[in-house]
Amino acid sequence: MKISQVVKYVIELHKKQSTAAIVFRRWAEATTAHGFLDLSRAKSQRGNIIWAVLIVISWILMCNQVSRAIGEFARHEWASTVKEISVDTGEEFFHNDLEA
Repeated sequence: MKISQVVKYVIELHKKQSTAAIVFRRWAEATTAHGFLDLSRAKSQRGNIIWAVLIVISWILMCNQVSRAIGEFARHEWASTVKEISVDTGEEFFHNDLEA
């Protein structure tokens, strides 16, 4: 491979990365998701890594919370108690007790 071919390849590779970076930066400026704009504006490789790790950790925590909420919903636990009072006797009936 000639040096001119290598230089052309590197330039093309750099153009592709720059285009991807520009697209990502524009998306990061428009999105409401937190952290992506900071990731796109990071000046150093260390900053990129730190922001990427923070974003991944945030997504893991979010997925954990969502799965817990779905699990709690799927258990069909009572969140409230309904009580009826008989007009005739004044006796109280709890719907939770009737279904057990």
